[in-house]
Amino acid sequence: MKKTFKILSIDGGGIKGIYSIAVLARLEQATGKRIIDCFDLICGTSTGGLIALLLAAGYSATEIVEFYKENASIIFPKNIVNLFGIVIGKAKFDRKPLASLLKAYLKDKKMKDSYTNLCIPAVDADNEEPMVFKTKHSSRYNRDLEIKMLDVALATSAAPLYFPKYNIEKINRNTVDGGLSANNPSLIGVIEFISVISKEQLDYDNFALLSVGNIEYNTGCFSSLKPCFFYNFSLIKNIIDLFMKLQNKTLNNITKYLCMAYNADYTRIANNDLSKDQYGKIKLDSTDNKVLDLLISKGYKDAEHMEAEIIAKGYFELKNNIQEVK
Repeated sequence: MKKTFKILSIDGGGIKGIYSIAVLARLEQATGKRIIDCFDLICGTSTGGLIALLLAAGYSATEIVEFYKENASIIFPKNIVNLFGIVIGKAKFDRKPLASLLKAYLKDKKMKDSYTNLCIPAVDADNEEPMVFKTKHSSRYNRDLEIKMLDVALATSAAPLYFPKYNIEKINRNTVDGGLSANNPSLIGVIEFISVISKEQLDYDNFALLSVGNIEYNTGCFSSLKPCFFYNFSLIKNIIDLFMKLQNKTLNNITKYLCMAYNADYTRIANNDLSKDQYGKIKLDSTDNKVLDLLISKGYKDAEHMEAEIIAKGYFELKNNIQEVK
């Protein structure tokens, strides 16, 4: 009997990723099953890439929620040096604290050591080309197997303005955040199944996609345009958020219709019920405990709302080839 290939996609979004992992933590708790034991492929960009890699290294979603909550202020420290660096054109944050934290969790694990299949988008900064780090779920994939998970994590999360570009010595590539090309990596997962996996692994007859976003909102970008000296600053402040939102929605719509064309299930979880005041307090580098608790609570609540539907659709049925985490 043929099986359904289950894909989990996790959006980028800086600290807003704590919402995404809270969703997954609640689903793991409700089902008593681990993400890596149920999904055949995990795609994650930027903060979603960090989550995907930590899951693939054997950590539970609940442990990753704690990773974000305990370390947000270490990853995104607030000090005068940050502000001065921005003025002279440097990245807002030093990457060393994040690298040190991830090293403690991922150790020397390589992509070949992943407990599930992965697709992690980044950008080749030198050639201005999108790239995707992959596990060996195809006989053609060999480039990334010896690359450390730590390197992939730092590549996919090297958001311009926030962190400097990251060089992966193993392949001699300078990389930046995958969110520039695929902040919502769901389409990458779907194309991976259609173009590669379905042709090489004939025991699958279709796929299903669970796409986990974070906070959806109205940027107010266009309403902020006013004929005054300071209007350009409002535009600059909002245009990046607007770009990411529109890119995300475009990829989401393409993916949704592609799933319909293949008669594949598509489920999306994201939050769109924050008040203007609540959203105004959330930044990509927020560290305030009240903000983090709000994002976690929203993640738990939205997961509870979708829980019965997700379980009924079979997303959390165990895979046949479960590997025991060592």
